[in-house]
Amino acid sequence: MPASLRRLPIFAALALAAILSGCGPKLDQASYDKIQTGMTLREVERILGGRGEDETASGMSIGSSGLTDNRKAAQNVFRWKKGTANIVVIFRDDKVISKTSEGL
Repeated sequence: MPASLRRLPIFAALALAAILSGCGPKLDQASYDKIQTGMTLREVERILGGRGEDETASGMSIGSSGLTDNRKAAQNVFRWKKGTANIVVIFRDDKVISKTSEGL
């Protein structure tokens, strides 16, 4: 077998490792700093490299008539995690209203 064919699996493994290392959320201080009040969820997803985990609490309330009322949350909370790094972004009407980070 030619030497170039023997090295093909090594090159393929290195290429796959390079591709996979770029996958997943980009949770660093530079990405966090790019998130600005008023941005949409889609804009934040582009910055952080994907969709975060929706941690919005759904609410049930009891009205004056005693009936339950399913209400859509006024705010939506999304968390991006990678290892010990976390970025939490809160949206109202699909716009960023606040953000926090930990472990960046």
